[in-house]
Amino acid sequence: MLHRPKKLLVAAVLGLGLILVLLPAGLNDRIKGIVGWFHLPFKGVADGLEETGRRAGTWVTPRTDLQDEIDRLRRDNRRLRLRALETAETFKENERLRESVGWKVRQPWNLLMAKVIVREPANFWQSFHLDAGSEQGVSIDDPVLTDQGLVGKVVFVWAHRSRVALLGDSRCKVAAMLAVSGHTGSVVPSSSGTGRGRIVEMKYLPNEAPLEQGLEVVTRGTGGIFPRGIRIGRIIDGRPENYGLSSAARVRLWVDLERLTDVWIILRDPETEEGAQG
Repeated sequence: MLHRPKKLLVAAVLGLGLILVLLPAGLNDRIKGIVGWFHLPFKGVADGLEETGRRAGTWVTPRTDLQDEIDRLRRDNRRLRLRALETAETFKENERLRESVGWKVRQPWNLLMAKVIVREPANFWQSFHLDAGSEQGVSIDDPVLTDQGLVGKVVFVWAHRSRVALLGDSRCKVAAMLAVSGHTGSVVPSSSGTGRGRIVEMKYLPNEAPLEQGLEVVTRGTGGIFPRGIRIGRIIDGRPENYGLSSAARVRLWVDLERLTDVWIILRDPETEEGAQG
């Protein structure tokens, strides 16, 4: 049997239905309008929820698709950063070459630019090969330098290639002097074997020569190979040698020989020897 509350609810619904049937048509329509007016907000909410659900279905992207998009963006970011670095390096290289060409114009020598193409594995910081040879006017003992300072000299020549012995190689001893005082000596490989292309020694200096840190060393211009006044490096420290009869100093080169890509070769006229002024 139905419980009393349920009986009352059924009776109320039936009574309401009967009243609506028996009411006049105009009053019946008015009541329906009022009931519909109260129903509209709820219908709007229901429709809004349904539309939100449909949109949410388009907004929610599978996790795998999101991860693929993140990976793609990361790859694009790395590619753009690499391109930016390459652009910056190209700009720096162009600026360096522009400065070097400007330096060449101010020099009294016949200069040829050459690229470093090969470094020998056994002594890569003592010698390398250039992409210029006898067909370009290169000959043995031609000095090699940059706008920063002396690099070495040519020791072997092919038609389109040449080998350079660098400062610090036993084949490239240089008559040198202290730029300020004029005291002379000879730049030779470092006896300690340290420095790897940046440290050499200046020997056979008179014992009264000033050897303060930072003093500049340049080529002396004797011997018929290196012109006078080419920068070599700066003194690190000095010491007496030969029981105090002479002095020696460690010299840090101006040029980083391990990082060279382009150099200048001083081409000498075989007849007049122009460019080799000492």
